[in-house]
Order: sequence, then structure tokens, then C-alpha cells
Amino acid sequence: MNNGALLVEPTNQRLKNADHRFYLKVNTTKNGANFLSSWKVESVYDFEPFSKGYITDIPLAKGFVLKLPDGLSHHLTKIGVAKDFKNISTWQEFWK
Repeated sequence: MNNGALLVEPTNQRLKNADHRFYLKVNTTKNGANFLSSWKVESVYDFEPFSKGYITDIPLAKGFVLKLPDGLSHHLTKIGVAKDFKNISTWQEFWK
């Protein structure tokens, strides 16, 4: 099987502004009739530049939405006000 990345569904409003493109690694071992899968996601949360043209809508109150260009966050990393960051998630599943 070839390697690839997972992409969370883009219409999922809960994950819309999260790090939704990542690689999911799994290692599964067998112990008798059972299996143990160890899952891991390692990713860097970085910000898109102005050239991408992405806009984030932030609802403030009924009928009011603040529209912020995503490039603003990227610019803030360039002037030292914000930072890209690494995130890691691990979990295990026991299969009978």
C-alpha cells in the first residue's frame, strides 16, 4: 500500500480551523488471538500566507461576523508574535 495523508472532511465545521491534513501511523501486533494497535499522529500546525487568499469567519454576535485573512497569522509568525507548533497524539486499541 502506498503512503498518503488523511484529510478531514472540509464541511465539518467543528474541525474547519483545525490541523485537518495529517499522516496517521499505526503499528499492530498480535498476541495470541488478540491484536493491539498503537496509533500516532505527528503534525506541525502552521499558518497559510496571504497569497493563498483564505479567510476565516469568526461569528461575534447575531448577524455580525469578523472576517480575518489567514495570512495575518502567518505574518505574525514572521514578526515573532505567533509561532507554528508541533502537535502529537497517540492512542491504543485492543482488538479481540
